[in-house]
Amino acid sequence: MKGDSDPIRLECSCDMESSMVILFYSYGAVPDPASLAKEHLAWEKEGLTGKVRIASEGINGTLAGNRDSIQAYIDWLLTMPCMETHRNKDQKDFFKPSRGCRHVFVDLSVKLVEEICPLGRPEQVTLEQLSQPRHAKAKLSPESFHEQLKREDVVLLDTRNYYESRIGHFEGAIKPAIRKFSRFPDYVDRNKESLEGKTILTYCTGGIRCEKATAYMRQALSDETDIMMLDGGIHNYLEWWGKQSKEKKPLWQGKNYVFDARQGLGVPVATAEEAKVSHCSICQVPWDTYLKCGTDGVCGCERKRRLEEMSLLAL
Repeated sequence: MKGDSDPIRLECSCDMESSMVILFYSYGAVPDPASLAKEHLAWEKEGLTGKVRIASEGINGTLAGNRDSIQAYIDWLLTMPCMETHRNKDQKDFFKPSRGCRHVFVDLSVKLVEEICPLGRPEQVTLEQLSQPRHAKAKLSPESFHEQLKREDVVLLDTRNYYESRIGHFEGAIKPAIRKFSRFPDYVDRNKESLEGKTILTYCTGGIRCEKATAYMRQALSDETDIMMLDGGIHNYLEWWGKQSKEKKPLWQGKNYVFDARQGLGVPVATAEEAKVSHCSICQVPWDTYLKCGTDGVCGCERKRRLEEMSLLAL
């Protein structure tokens, strides 16, 4: 049976120059989530595909299609009351366009959910907390984040899932072996003693998970702990890095996992093998393509992950 996170592989002959994929989110009150979701369904007739999740706390989406249709969608979405704070932002930074066409998704999926990014602690991490000035000030631009990475006294924490960090991560990052984001609070609680009082830098794909991860850690850890996040996530960092001098080795290694048929995006490298930081679990050759293990039970890969998830940090 096909799961929601299973990769799709589709061949197409689309003109990539006239198509794009956008990735965006907004934490902001949505007065009528059901109406907003219903209005989104009309965009399938405009040729858009992807996934949109809507809740009273905001909207989270990844959409693909031709550039004209995507731009029309962006112009429409920015008229919504819940998007008021984003109207004057740089559209490229906020909507994070990347190369791809409508065939990276099968169709347009629009769902009403309790959380647009399910941490599983809605009573602890509220929209009010995500809107506090202290929270906004802890967001680092890609350039500032890059400079912070050079420090030796920081803890670099990947807030994504295990299968994402396996194929790409920042050099020196701690990569929790969690299967889903709702396991992140438990991971923090288990390792509270090691994280207390540290300077912690966090990152994820586009920023949405770090918003809640950092908000949770500010409650779980003491005020002496300095917690920051990469604004715009790995996507915006790779965009920024692409404009920099290539004399130095990038601090990012491998690919940024994306939840569509492309599977991963990375920095330009000399050969395809250089982009691979993971290995096949069976033969150990460099590998970064996900395939389900041919077993009905719990495979060795999953048993290994579970043991790693419960291991405590030693900082």
